[in-house]
Amino acid sequence: VTVHAVGAELKHGTAPQWLERAGGSPIRAVAGKLLPYTAIFLVLSLCMTTLLFRVLGVPLRGGLATIALATLLFVLAYQAVGLALAVFTANLRLATSLGAFYTGPAFAFTGITFPTMGMPFIARAWGALLPLTHYLRILVEQALRGAPFAVSAPGLATLAGFAAILTAASLPRLGVVAREPRFWGRL
Repeated sequence: VTVHAVGAELKHGTAPQWLERAGGSPIRAVAGKLLPYTAIFLVLSLCMTTLLFRVLGVPLRGGLATIALATLLFVLAYQAVGLALAVFTANLRLATSLGAFYTGPAFAFTGITFPTMGMPFIARAWGALLPLTHYLRILVEQALRGAPFAVSAPGLATLAGFAAILTAASLPRLGVVAREPRFWGRL
């Protein structure tokens, strides 16, 4: 969704108007564009979490607040990935393809379906580069193991790092591609 939301502005050549409406601020442009999606994905995820633990009765041994925080950071991390793909490729089709390539095999490399210790190095590295790996680890720590917050803190920090680093790297690039006509109209 993030790749398309940002990439469509470039594809349709509306990025300058989008940036102008945000007062020329890439931060405000991204926040205005993505916060509604952030809210939708967060609410949807928390509804699914509620369904899982409250309605279906899956035991929750850890902290629901930790899971909620992890869910927010998970959404922000993947939005940052999508933003980076959209602005660094400045090509909607390529960004969408790279997003599918990056996330498509995610469940194979997260360590949930097959233990990471049995994976080759490249598979473990790929898994470490996926926010889903860190999010699922936090869910397991909290839901099944009842781990204290400190155990999940490194995973939370990793998700926050994805969100912060990729967004910080992408914002200056957004300012460039939104103002340069050579980046507009690319599929």
